Amino acid sequence: MQYEYKPKIYSYVRFSSAKQERGHSKKRQTEMLNEWLADNPNINIPLDQTLDMQDLGVSAWKSYKNNLSDNTALGGFLSMAEQGRIAPGSILVIEQFDRLSRDEIVDAMAVVLNILKKGIEIVSLADRQKYTRQSVNENTTTLMLVIHQLALGHGESQKKSDRCKRAWRNKKEQALEHGKALGNRGPSWLKYDRSSETYIEIPEYADVIRIIFDWIINRGWKIHKVISGLNDMDIKPFGLSKTWNKSFIQSLLRTRRVCGYYEPHHLVKGKRVICNDLPEVKLYPETVSESDWVKANKLIQPNDIGSNSGKTGKASNLFRGLCTCASCGSMMQFENKGAGNSYLVCKQSLMNGPCQPRVSFRYPEFEKAFFKYCSELNWHAVLIPEKSLSLSKSLQTELDVLSSQRERNKTAFERLLMLDGENDMVIKRLSALTTEIEKIDQEAARLKAKIDELNNTGMMAPEMIRDELTAAIADINSMSDDELIDVRIKIQRQLKLIIHRISFGYANGDKDKPLCTIGYTSGVNILLTLDSKSSRAVEVMESDDGKVVYRNLTQTPT
Repeated sequence: MQYEYKPKIYSYVRFSSAKQERGHSKKRQTEMLNEWLADNPNINIPLDQTLDMQDLGVSAWKSYKNNLSDNTALGGFLSMAEQGRIAPGSILVIEQFDRLSRDEIVDAMAVVLNILKKGIEIVSLADRQKYTRQSVNENTTTLMLVIHQLALGHGESQKKSDRCKRAWRNKKEQALEHGKALGNRGPSWLKYDRSSETYIEIPEYADVIRIIFDWIINRGWKIHKVISGLNDMDIKPFGLSKTWNKSFIQSLLRTRRVCGYYEPHHLVKGKRVICNDLPEVKLYPETVSESDWVKANKLIQPNDIGSNSGKTGKASNLFRGLCTCASCGSMMQFENKGAGNSYLVCKQSLMNGPCQPRVSFRYPEFEKAFFKYCSELNWHAVLIPEKSLSLSKSLQTELDVLSSQRERNKTAFERLLMLDGENDMVIKRLSALTTEIEKIDQEAARLKAKIDELNNTGMMAPEMIRDELTAAIADINSMSDDELIDVRIKIQRQLKLIIHRISFGYANGDKDKPLCTIGYTSGVNILLTLDSKSSRAVEVMESDDGKVVYRNLTQTPT
């Protein structure tokens, strides 16, 4: 039975900075909500208490990184609305429209209109107005009020942005012309000393950088060896990174800031881009000498991580980019030792990270178990989850009822046509039947589209995927090398279409019982044992009481 979501009142609170939190922004918005609820006792739908509808310290400016992102309260609410989990007739209460977006008018209006199109009403507490799809469609003045509020919010943010840019431009000019410090914002291994208005080293962090350069220059270590060394010495990373990783080490090796140089930059869609056309200026203490910086960068290749991983053109690893370690969540790295000995190894354990002892799985055994599993799998059950099949059947029942109603209305319409065509009662009834039939046709078209969507997985029919994969797998052993590469690449691409993630682990921590969980894009999770003789596939589900249960997904014998 499909769960029916009921209308609720959702209160959304947002402000941009911690400074506003110390003020009265949150308190003001909460008080305005309580006053509105008290003044509208006749609204007999409940205030939702389950969703966290607060984006505190989150900007509504710039669409690439703001309160519409997936990990924000508003972004989550909009996602739920798209999934039909926010019922039409619900009310979204905001202080004013700039709480939703301060982006450019076209983008901001798209957010508002998408909410209204879902049948969700918006209440603006600033003007005590309720905005609905109908009110906006019927009254252009209402639409102009929304646009005006959004324009004011965007204009205010644009002015703030311009002022900040001018201030930072001035700071950059002072840094470039006079070597003046930029304030608190500096490299992560330095701190700003207010008394001298200069940067000084954080000794423990600066020493780590010197150790890294020493290992690269004097010991000839590759980056993966450097990461292992840091983990062996139990040295914790600094800055934003929680673990030592390739990109962090590379950034330390490549930045001229370790030599004391200021690197002016600008942001392009939130990404830091160095301005290489400006003169170099010494602004920071010299943590690494310039000669050592040049030596280290000559020894490190652009993509060097010191391993045999990477694309070879042979598609040796059919599951490239899909495999993770169940223990620590890191990606699994493909290692080819030659002579048919290849492994999937946890990157963290490879670099002596927190995932120890070494976590690895024999790749040939996994591939063999996966092929056996594919030959027996009920693809329809995997690519179209049981809940979707159940919903599809429910919608089909509704469609059958509508078809029956249409036939009855059509019969009544034809009978009325044989009566006196000038009788007012007959004319009114014919008009009413015409309207009813049109409504039935519209609803039937909507149900058919939904059924088609549920049955087609958004890609290819399950039978088509099954046939292509199983045919390719069956032919692998009888192909030439060139043909084999083409087929493996084809399989690799097919798998990326239908698989979201494969997580490797052990049953009850027992290394003699390797297994993996295959997460499909349909939302189905499959538990697969890696013993090729007895590999089996079951769907991992959670029952109402929270217990994990399993459903067999191998083909039913005919």
